[in-house]
Amino acid sequence: MKEVFNVVVVEDELPSQRLLVNLIKRVRPNWVILEKFTGVKDTTEWLQDNIDNVDLLFLDIQLSDGLSFEIVEKIDQPVPVIFTTAYDEYAIQAFEVYSMGYLLKPINPQDLESVIKKVEFGFSKAEEYFGGGATEEVDYKELVESIQKKEIKYRDRFLVNYGSGFLKLNVEDIALFHSINKTTLAVTYDKKEYVVDLTLERLEEQLNPDKYFRVNRQMIMNIDAIQSIEQYFNGKLLVKPTMSFNEEIMVSREKARLFKNWINQ
Repeated sequence: MKEVFNVVVVEDELPSQRLLVNLIKRVRPNWVILEKFTGVKDTTEWLQDNIDNVDLLFLDIQLSDGLSFEIVEKIDQPVPVIFTTAYDEYAIQAFEVYSMGYLLKPINPQDLESVIKKVEFGFSKAEEYFGGGATEEVDYKELVESIQKKEIKYRDRFLVNYGSGFLKLNVEDIALFHSINKTTLAVTYDKKEYVVDLTLERLEEQLNPDKYFRVNRQMIMNIDAIQSIEQYFNGKLLVKPTMSFNEEIMVSREKARLFKNWINQ
């Protein structure tokens, strides 16, 4: 059985990229991370010259300059893919492009270990996976069923410092997360602030996207903390929270449409 895999990781959120690389190194210390990329264009250009050296691709589906399905469509030869994303809306399409697995964020070591074992078995049975035979259809159905049965587990609570001890802070009690000078604060509806030892990027992966939205670089808001929304200059939106807050909360012009769609779903 093949023991050393040459891997390429494609993830546009750098904290998520570092997390995935660290998880891979944790569960398979002997695997080689050949390259790390953040977009469709740079990944495609590199793969066109180096595809023969690659054993496995980890692709986040939604990248800064498009969907990673474009990468697989543009390369000249098939290469096994493990897709990662916070959303399962692309599940079926993911398995149509030589996908050997699909990981929903937040990724845990157990799920990664499981899909890696599938990849390792796939290499030992390469013709069955990529030869176009009947086993490909059977495997496809099995993968789709496994995704349909998988429940996405989002974070329910945090353990935060409180005085000389700790406090259990439930997610539903948090109105917003605010990043100030590289420190992330969880702000409750009664305006209490607690330090959370996670970046906003990591929090995005762990919070329910139906309830929380990254309104700008410094803030993630709970939908229940939004009282009203006003049009602002240059296509921006001004968000009025349900509790008093010491600064204006702006949604950028680039995120305004996505934000309104999120509110209106």
